[in-house]
This record gives sequence, structure tokens and C-alpha cells, in this order.
Amino acid sequence: MKPKTPTTAAEDYALVQSYVHGNSKAFDTIRKQYEATLNAFCYKLMGNIEDAHDLRQNTWLKACSHFDQFRGDSRLGTWLFRIAINEARTAQVKASRCIVENLASRTSPVTETSFDLSAEQSYLNKELMNLIQKAFGTLTPKNRSVMELHFFNGFDYAEIARRLSISRKNVKGHIFIGTRAVSFLLRQYYAA
Repeated sequence: MKPKTPTTAAEDYALVQSYVHGNSKAFDTIRKQYEATLNAFCYKLMGNIEDAHDLRQNTWLKACSHFDQFRGDSRLGTWLFRIAINEARTAQVKASRCIVENLASRTSPVTETSFDLSAEQSYLNKELMNLIQKAFGTLTPKNRSVMELHFFNGFDYAEIARRLSISRKNVKGHIFIGTRAVSFLLRQYYAA
């Protein structure tokens, strides 16, 4: 007999509690119920299949390790989507940090030891910096300010919030939006 699919937050909560208390079939029901919508949501957040797959996996892992914290105040799908959004933000920030660190290592000031760059590498560095500038040019002034303060000046969220008179939550949002825009342009560049 097919298990009943939950339709309310209370039923979601009961199903999660069943899983938390050892009923592994409850997880199968949860996964069947939310897999398709979570896949679509992750794809919408990330924009490509590979990143969406990673995000979906991370979301399920995080959910499984925190099911005991699900309170049932909302539908389980809402809770899973919130986890996915947080995991996407984390992934975007990590990706943008890698990009910026990579750029910083490529575009260090000229020193005696930096003359070994080939002409081709030097050209590619300049082209990449132009692309980064173009990407930053597509951002709103506030997003650009937050991104520059964080990635180029090394300020943490609290310091940026203080300097710009905005909340830390707004700083996180601006960084998420900015890194997504920059990452999109860089993915296009590297795909070409």
C-alpha cells in the first residue's frame, strides 16, 4: 500500500518526526514528495544542471542532519527551500572568493619575480580583469560598493554594514546578488 502523501504542515511534521525516531521509510516518502520541486527550485537558483545537482545533494544532507530541528511551523517544502537558498548563498560566496583570490594572485603588483609571466598570460589577465570590471558595471551602485568593500578591501559583513549604514542581512543579500552576476559572466567567458 502506498503511503499517504502529507498535505499540511502538521502531517509534514509527523512524517519528519517518524523519520527522526527511526522510520527510514518516512524519508522515502519525504524524498518522493519533494524531490521534483526541490530539483526545479535548485535549478532555478543555480542556472545549470551540475550546480543544481550539487545544491540539491547539499540541501538533502543538511536537511537530514537537522530534521530534529524542524518545528512544523511551515510546510516541509518551505523549510527545504530555505535550506537550499542558504546553501546556494554559501556556494556563491565560496565561488566568488575563489575567483577573487585567483585574480588577486594573478594581478599582484609587478615585482622582480613577476616578470616570468608570458605575454599570453599577461593578456589573459588583462582580459579577465576587463571582464570583472564589466561584470561589476552591471551591478547597482550599492551592490558594487558592497562587493568592492568585501572582496577587494577585505571588510567583513559587520564592517560593511557599519560603513554603508545597512543591516548585515542586506550586506549578505548584496553579496549574493553580486557574486551571482559576476559568476554568470565569468562562466560565459570560460565556456567560450
